[in-house]
Amino acid sequence: GLAFITVASSGENNIILSAGANGRLTAADVEAAAPGLRDVDAVLLQNEIPWSVTQSALQWAHQFGKRVFLNPAPARRVGRETLSMVDVLVLNETEAQVITGIQVDTPHRAETACQRLLGEGCQGVVLTLGSNGLVYQDKAGRSLRVPAFSVEVVDTTAAGDTFIGALAAIWEADADLPRALRFASAAAALTVTRAGAQESIPERGEIESFLSQVSDAEHTHLPG
Repeated sequence: GLAFITVASSGENNIILSAGANGRLTAADVEAAAPGLRDVDAVLLQNEIPWSVTQSALQWAHQFGKRVFLNPAPARRVGRETLSMVDVLVLNETEAQVITGIQVDTPHRAETACQRLLGEGCQGVVLTLGSNGLVYQDKAGRSLRVPAFSVEVVDTTAAGDTFIGALAAIWEADADLPRALRFASAAAALTVTRAGAQESIPERGEIESFLSQVSDAEHTHLPG
C-alpha cells in the first residue's frame, strides 16, 4: 500500500491512499490467521483494508474475548452490529460526524456524539479534538476530558496512528485509563512536532521524558 501525503503550512495533511496489497486481503486470510488471536492481548483495526475483512477480524477477536480498538479511518458509516463488537472506538471530529451525523464543533457536542456511539453498542469512546484535547466516555459511566499538550505543529501525519498504538500499549500494560489517555496524547503531541510518518513516531522513553518535563512544569506553577 502507498500513501501520498500533502502537508499545509499549518501542519494539517491530506492523504491519498493506494491500497495495493492491503486491498487484496480477504476474510479467508483472517480466518486462516485467526487461531493466533488466542495469544494476543488486544486487536487494533482501522479502515485501510476492505471493510469485509475488518468485520471478519472484529468477529474473531470478539469471539476470543480480546479487547478491540477500532479507528474508523478513513471515515465511513459503521452500523450497530459492528459497534457492538468494539471495546474502544477511537475517532476524530470528522469521523464522528460521518458516523453520528453530529457536527462536533464544541465539547458539548463531542459528549453528545460519544453518548450516541455508546447507544449504538460500543463499550467505550475516545473522541480526539485536536488542540482541544479529547473526550472519553464508556458504558461503565466513566467520563474524562484530557487537555491537549501545547506544542509547535510541523506535520500532523501519523498522529492518529501513534495515538491509538500508544493508547492500546499502555492500557493493556497497566489498565490505568487516565495514564493511558495522557500517554497517548503525549505520544501524538510529539509526533506532530516532526515531519514525516513512521519516522516521526517517538520511542517510549521519549514520551516518558516529555511527560516528566510537563509534570515538573505543572508542579512548578502550583500555588504554595
